[in-house]
Amino acid sequence: MRTHARLALAGLMLASLCAPADAAVLPVQGALRTVAGGPVSDGTYILFVKIYDVEDAQVPVWSDSLTKVGVSSGFFAVVLGTSAGAPLADTLLASGKPLWIGIAVNSDPELPRVKLSAVASAYFAHVAAIANAALAMQCTGCITNAMIEDGTIGSQKVSFTYAGSDAKGGTATWALGADIAKMADAAKMADGAKTADTAALADVAKLADKATAADASALADLATKATEAASLQCSGCVSLSMLGSDVQDGFLSTQGGTVTGATVLSGGVDLKGSTLAGANLAVVDVKTAACTAKELGRVALDTTSKKLHFCDGSGWQRLLVCGEVCQSPDLVDCGKALTNACGEAIGCSGTGTKCAAGTSCSNGACVSYGGTADNAGLSCKDILSKNPLAKTGTFWLDPDGASATITPYQARCEMDTDGGGWTMISIISSADGIAAMDCNLNWDYGDARWTDGSVLNDTAFDGAKDRKFKSYSTVGFGDFMMVETVAGKGGYKVWSVGAQTSFATMMQGPCKTLASSSKSSGGTISPDNAIVYSNNLLMNCNSDYGNNDDKSRLHGNSPNNPQGNCINGGWGLGVDGDVGACSWESEARPQTGGWTTQCYPFTGFYTGGEMCGAGCAQHHDSGTFVGALYVR
Repeated sequence: MRTHARLALAGLMLASLCAPADAAVLPVQGALRTVAGGPVSDGTYILFVKIYDVEDAQVPVWSDSLTKVGVSSGFFAVVLGTSAGAPLADTLLASGKPLWIGIAVNSDPELPRVKLSAVASAYFAHVAAIANAALAMQCTGCITNAMIEDGTIGSQKVSFTYAGSDAKGGTATWALGADIAKMADAAKMADGAKTADTAALADVAKLADKATAADASALADLATKATEAASLQCSGCVSLSMLGSDVQDGFLSTQGGTVTGATVLSGGVDLKGSTLAGANLAVVDVKTAACTAKELGRVALDTTSKKLHFCDGSGWQRLLVCGEVCQSPDLVDCGKALTNACGEAIGCSGTGTKCAAGTSCSNGACVSYGGTADNAGLSCKDILSKNPLAKTGTFWLDPDGASATITPYQARCEMDTDGGGWTMISIISSADGIAAMDCNLNWDYGDARWTDGSVLNDTAFDGAKDRKFKSYSTVGFGDFMMVETVAGKGGYKVWSVGAQTSFATMMQGPCKTLASSSKSSGGTISPDNAIVYSNNLLMNCNSDYGNNDDKSRLHGNSPNNPQGNCINGGWGLGVDGDVGACSWESEARPQTGGWTTQCYPFTGFYTGGEMCGAGCAQHHDSGTFVGALYVR
């Protein structure tokens, strides 16, 4: 429960006769209020009381913990200096310096400090002045007890009271002349403080302020007497050197020295800014060591974990140690500011890049890799390697990465066939109806489209038209795949062609065998399909085996065409004519047989004009041809 407190000083009385001569007690009354302003609940509370010589001092000059303090209607009354372990030195109150009292209730922080005005100090000085006056009194010609016969003087002639006793020679429990009735009244005042209202407490505080100027001369006299007492010399005293060494070890010199063994100190230690060197923290078992209000603030090393712990008054809490090295971006969530291990941004800059598998950080958010232009992949193979769950579809590519040479673009990625990671670069289709044996075909042998960086119908990825994409001239690769579709049936073949910077650059070379055999193949086209049944892969070579001067940009020979059996075995893309310019030209000749009757069982001639020359009357699997080219 959070509380407010208002304090009032009921007064100061000297210690009882059995207390040390330099001890005093200080009655204190106060009121505890809740944050809402009402009195706290009746009951017992723990009060931590401290006296400071400076209002904002960090270390008190006196302190005590008072348990089971009774509170009724919000009021309490305690007497400071009565605890055996926390005596209240009279020199503290007689110094004449201003003091402040701070009180903390239970585990709440300390309440605002209240100035201990001159009430206590002035009262103490007043008592000291009376004592000094008594010391100055002298008796001349006085009648002593021995000079008076028993029974010669009765109570009829002299009126007096025994010193706190009903019999002659009784034990003195009150000083002679003490006003017992007034002492009783003072006790009643303390009890009455429990029901005193806030205004009454304020009046007491005002009286305390007025007492500041009380009897200043008495305080000065008392200070003079203290100075004189300090100059007293000791005659016949026992010095430390006269004691045995084992006894000497029990004393600690104010000039410094070494203490052997454990030293128990009560009331706290004020180092006054001194350096504490070579000190070790206590080693305890935090599972069994006490941690109550008494141990609040204690720091210790746990015997088992060898970790630092501190007591919060109810249990041991582990102290975590953190470093100041900034976190790695890949370990911090995307978009979250980088900090050190302590959670501070000091010396750190930037944000995290950590994202779930298959996504990456872009502009402070996790997005699918290749899903946006700002998060484009280098190729379809690169996207699949970073996101193994990626499906066939359209993705953003930026083959040169951070370089600004290539603007990100969208490409078709085949993520299923032969392990996936294929980037589509072009489509050769008979569906657009361009005639065969004609000039200016989209993909005839002499067209510059085979070697340049142009694009053609690149806004879609279907086989309705001839198409050429930006990936044709920008994506590096090592594998080449052709996917052939005829009359709704399809097949594919894969060749390894070595490291290439782009397909356009590769096609600028001379006649060359790119691969002597295929790497893999598959599909559902009939057995006489040209792509499935061819093995090697050549570019820019004569594909007619000496019969004519046909050349093909890409072609493969049929394994079913032993040399001499068939004239035109194999398939070709970008085929030129046999005779003269623009004669017998075609974009593709997917065939495994030739002109002779013996080759017809393997013939793969397909109708569609641009797909073959003369002889198309003899064929299997007639229908639209679409050849899609991919690289990986």
